[in-house]
Amino acid sequence: MPLRITNATTDVAVLNRWAEDIETRLNATTKQAGHALVTLQNTPPVVIPPSVGDGLTHGDLVWEHDSAYVELRDDFVPLYSASFGPTPNSSAIGELGWSLQGAISNAEQAGGNPPYIGQLAWENNATVNNAGLLLLNAGVVAAQPLTTFQRNVYALLENPGWKMTWVWKHDGTVQSTGDFQITKKAFYIGLSGAPVFAVTGGAGGATAVRPRPDIFIGLRYDTSATPGALTLSSVANAAGGSTVYTGTITGGDNGAYIGLTFVVAGFLTGANNGTFICTQSSATTLTLSNNAGVAETHAATATASGLNDAFYTFEAVINPQYQTAGVRHNAQGQTKITNVVPTMGTWHRLDITCSATGIIVMTLDGSSTNQFIVTIPTTSVTTTGGQVSCNTHEGRISSVVGTSGANSVPPFSAGSIITVSGLAGGNAALNGTWTLFYGDGLTIRFDAPAVSNIANNSAAATVVGYPVLTPICTFGNDDTASPTGQVLRTFIDFFSLVWNPNLGVVRAPDKTKARYW
Repeated sequence: MPLRITNATTDVAVLNRWAEDIETRLNATTKQAGHALVTLQNTPPVVIPPSVGDGLTHGDLVWEHDSAYVELRDDFVPLYSASFGPTPNSSAIGELGWSLQGAISNAEQAGGNPPYIGQLAWENNATVNNAGLLLLNAGVVAAQPLTTFQRNVYALLENPGWKMTWVWKHDGTVQSTGDFQITKKAFYIGLSGAPVFAVTGGAGGATAVRPRPDIFIGLRYDTSATPGALTLSSVANAAGGSTVYTGTITGGDNGAYIGLTFVVAGFLTGANNGTFICTQSSATTLTLSNNAGVAETHAATATASGLNDAFYTFEAVINPQYQTAGVRHNAQGQTKITNVVPTMGTWHRLDITCSATGIIVMTLDGSSTNQFIVTIPTTSVTTTGGQVSCNTHEGRISSVVGTSGANSVPPFSAGSIITVSGLAGGNAALNGTWTLFYGDGLTIRFDAPAVSNIANNSAAATVVGYPVLTPICTFGNDDTASPTGQVLRTFIDFFSLVWNPNLGVVRAPDKTKARYW
């Protein structure tokens, strides 16, 4: 029953007892909260087993404030902007601020259906060797030199303990024809090396995006048949271990066929025929690794296989960075063909994990059959024509963009672990292994606490390391003539990248370090 107060004296007494009781309880609660706070602040970092919790090794009991892991995640839920409308803002897509670049068709963001809430979609246009480029927070690409870096590049291969996931599908278009055509297409999803402007068209800027990155780890579907059979008309005498063949080398400009294996047939001199690796190419010549070529004029052919994908294909490729941006380089890396064909309306998931330095595991749709374990090689750059210096214990090595085919753009940036060799005399102190704090495509910088000042001077060095990487998806047309626009639509639903030692070699967190490791 409710308490009834019958006189003022009783009222005052009861109210006083209530006030004293409330004060006592508040004091007790405050003491308990203070004790809990002190306890939490002084609790050492704990290792949470992967069988419980979220599968990560934490350094802080308050997971939301834990600096011991990195997580990038995007469901591509449409965001509002003043100029948004139904079309994605080119530099404000999703929670992470992706940009979608290129002369694409019918780009759109939509809510989608659970669990695929948030979908970014675009269609191919009608331009040969042209694609849409989804890039992490890069803004619109203007006319940029090849050496310009995308700033969101990460030293992942030398820092294992990460997992990346993409979810996507291919589907029909918004055209009334309802086309779904997978011929003459190029699709790449995963990680690209820097500089990513190798896939843009240089002066063409944002409207001239090429689909195939020079450095790529991920899944592709690329029906390019280039170069196929090329017509030759003559051959020169061998020199320096190579032979120059002349003919109509369609698509061979700017060293595009370097690294491809050609089968030459049709010459009268047997030494001119055979299987050789291309070391340089132009629109009129092929330089092949034939040390026995004999001068001859005669009709012949040089044939090399294109990518010719009929199924999704895993690839890990590290091609040199060339002088001319936007050139397609079909020299393949390490590949594995899956048994999955792009089909209408089917969602797919690509998981890429790295648990040991340079070791990548790629899995399509959780299938042990469609899995590729690959060891990524380091890349070597010779900085011919570059400079070196050391100023107040800061080492610097710079490069210059060389001629076609020269490996002259160092794909290293902040966090890269590189090894320098080949420097002599007063520059020799810069030989060794260093961790970079800066790299912009021409110059790399690193702490060199034991190296004295070295005046700026010209010197060539060899720099070896893993390329930095950035998330990327390209979709559009391959280099086959006369593509039909708006016949295939790609949807991106989900992206994530998580880094934590529990995804690699598990170790105890160190609370004295800023991020516990």
